Amino acid sequence: DGSSQCDIIAGGVDGSGVFKGLYVSGVHLAALLRTFQLSKVFLPVETATPVTALGQSLQDGIPLVIVTRGCFGRPLDYGSGPVRNDIQAAVWDAARTMRAEMPQVLVSCIDVPNNVGSEVIQACLEPPLNEYRELMFHDGTWYTPAVHNASSLAKWMSQNERMGGAKDKGVNFARKKFDWNSAPFANQWTLGWKSVLEVRPPAPVPIRTDLNFTEDAAKLAVTSMPLTGPSSAECTFQKSLAKARESGDVKELLLAAKFYLSRAAPREK
Repeated sequence: DGSSQCDIIAGGVDGSGVFKGLYVSGVHLAALLRTFQLSKVFLPVETATPVTALGQSLQDGIPLVIVTRGCFGRPLDYGSGPVRNDIQAAVWDAARTMRAEMPQVLVSCIDVPNNVGSEVIQACLEPPLNEYRELMFHDGTWYTPAVHNASSLAKWMSQNERMGGAKDKGVNFARKKFDWNSAPFANQWTLGWKSVLEVRPPAPVPIRTDLNFTEDAAKLAVTSMPLTGPSSAECTFQKSLAKARESGDVKELLLAAKFYLSRAAPREK
């Protein structure tokens, strides 16, 4: 179910470009949610010293980076086709709640595809990506959540209602809606993504040019397949002729010639 596809990065890059901190790969979501408690009492007793001090380090202001994979739907996910992992989406909601309750804790959430290595995630610890708390990597570009006005979308949805169920018997009519009686849609908003940094250009998508079925399409000259080899009737006649010669039967020879003449093509001599 993709529950073990999370990483925890606690630390940062110093002035010399060396990473100092803790990087835990392949963490189960249960361990990740325990890390959100920001207390060492929720960790096992035999935990190593860097992990035990993680709770106090978070209180002191050490940055915490949470890496999820396939949270917003990608190819190469844990299922067939683009699949959203609802369990990992709850991790993002928990991180947002933690930022609101404890602003001194620097928690960042990053979502990448399953086939992305750690060299791509390393760029999140350097400017300008380290200034964002939520990032998504897709098709060579980093994105961050953004709020967009959705007044036109809300108006279109109100004017194109999909009424379900069968209508009752009797007279049914639709009342005309006036503009002055319509609800305002200026306060409708939606959450989207905006581009932050382009690491590499997206891969070009191959486009087929041989699927033009309009009248202006070029007419292809269709020719028949050249038939230069012997036909099936001729091959059968050669086998019957060799068998008749071995047996010395004249009737079998005449019968083979009779069947060949009835099946021979006009081009055969």
